[in-house]
Amino acid sequence: MKEQYKKAVFSLSFTQHFLNYIKKVEQKQGKTLHTNGVPLHYVAVLQIILILKDNEMSTESISYHFNNILGRGINQSSLSRTLTYLHETLSLIKYTDNPFAEDKRFTYVELTGEGKKLQKFFLGSTQEAIPSVFSSNKLMTAS
Repeated sequence: MKEQYKKAVFSLSFTQHFLNYIKKVEQKQGKTLHTNGVPLHYVAVLQIILILKDNEMSTESISYHFNNILGRGINQSSLSRTLTYLHETLSLIKYTDNPFAEDKRFTYVELTGEGKKLQKFFLGSTQEAIPSVFSSNKLMTAS
């Protein structure tokens, strides 16, 4: 498969992986969390956290990378609500003191075990196969 298709399919595959995780949480809680789809900033903030080094997971760094990568800012209250959702509702992150930082003014997060599983999938360090796609009625495979 051409490299650009692999990348596009992988991006969609990660989104599916994340949505499946949300479905498991919904089933466990016995309620629907999103009736109109998951807001984009939830996915985007999570993906940014997944690419950061452990000692870079401050709210300041997450906000900076959100703006730098996506070309749009995220205000502090939206970021705070998103991090709370990822922490309290999905249990993908937890708040922590960062032992690497001298400046304690910023909130830091770290990945939980479930968050690390998504990180491994997102960074391509799992053995899960990338799905196949169809193009012009011809099956394309990821190999």
